[in-house]
Amino acid sequence: MFYSGRLCGGFTTHLLDNPRKVWLLNRVYADDRVLVAINAGEQPQRVELPEGDLQKLDQATVRGTITLPRLSCTILTVANNSLG
Repeated sequence: MFYSGRLCGGFTTHLLDNPRKVWLLNRVYADDRVLVAINAGEQPQRVELPEGDLQKLDQATVRGTITLPRLSCTILTVANNSLG
């Protein structure tokens, strides 16, 4: 799914898991891309990430999976438009 409307840029949903209350989306604006991982549930959730060069905001590289704490949001930068 791709959405572009009144927002500047758009987003693509990679994962929407209602039972686990997890949403993984790619947010795009101009040349900037971020991957946003949201856990709206009361339990920590392990999420498989799409392939690509991903970094946490503290510059730590992330690959494979990420564990999201309960009721949390994590933003990962996407290098070189590398998101698969």
